[in-house]
Amino acid sequence: MLRKVLAIFIFLIPFALAQFSPPVYITNPDTGECRYYFAGDAAHFNPRPENFTVTIGPVNAFSDVLEACTVYHCISSGGGFGVSKECICPNRGIFVNNTGCVGGKEANPIVSDSPSFDFGRIVLAISLIVNGFLLYFLLKRRKTYHQH
Repeated sequence: MLRKVLAIFIFLIPFALAQFSPPVYITNPDTGECRYYFAGDAAHFNPRPENFTVTIGPVNAFSDVLEACTVYHCISSGGGFGVSKECICPNRGIFVNNTGCVGGKEANPIVSDSPSFDFGRIVLAISLIVNGFLLYFLLKRRKTYHQH
């Protein structure tokens, strides 16, 4: 009986953990507005704000939302960062905080609107594989005990 309870518990934990991602900074690519976003925990689920389709990155990668937004605007407008940690625009363009690089040659955005790395789905997939093996070996062991 204990094995059955343990197997069910091991099987259900990944589903609970996979529902929530770590806190991230997100942006609305149409308006350029950036925000902190956390999906929530087991007690409270926070839906993602409408039109905030781009994930900039995890909050621990930036000092604050202003830095995250600056990085997004720089990179999405074709700029990059040097040793000085200031945005370097291509073809002598000028960096404008709410817009990104202006002037100079038009650049293709590096940041895409596609969903970012989803930690929750990876955890779920790995734990389902591990759980499958655990259940297989538990059931196999059970059958060998009953055959004697």
